[in-house]
Amino acid sequence: MRPRRAPDELVTPTEQPSEPETPEPEAVEAPVEQVAHTETAPAEGASGTAGGVPGGVPGGVAGGVSGGVLGGVVGGVVGGTGTGPVTPVFMPSDMSPPRLVSGEQPGHTPQALSARVEGTMILRIAIRPDGTVGEVQVVRGLALLTEHVVATVSRWRFAPPVYQGRPISIYLTQRLRFEITGR
Repeated sequence: MRPRRAPDELVTPTEQPSEPETPEPEAVEAPVEQVAHTETAPAEGASGTAGGVPGGVPGGVAGGVSGGVLGGVVGGVVGGTGTGPVTPVFMPSDMSPPRLVSGEQPGHTPQALSARVEGTMILRIAIRPDGTVGEVQVVRGLALLTEHVVATVSRWRFAPPVYQGRPISIYLTQRLRFEITGR
């Protein structure tokens, strides 16, 4: 049993801890920055590519643009022109939702009506830059309604989604409430 000490009494340890061993630092090679240089006329016997961009990247192309994309097209536009395949993005927070210009609202199918199916469906709709509907994903569905609703929503047309002056492809989350009235 140890003798009792006062709470503020300092006790000197009987063993001194040994100094921790510090491992030798490993030699690490610093990354080498590769920069393409622009030369208007290569000097006699000089090698290199004319038309490079200061600050260019390995794999870039002669005539490329600073901030361009590897695999891009010389003379292309950063962000594209909207003529190639478009991957939808989630709707930017500072953008108003696109306006539905045509398409019927899905209702109950006869089977869902007789089964008295009610509730909310949640869909993720890809809207293309021309306002047509691309892929429709069911986030939360309702039995006997899912196929009908996806087919109906796929025929919707929206005013083209425009962001910063350019048509874009976006994902829109849509909630559809199904209720049976006149019970």
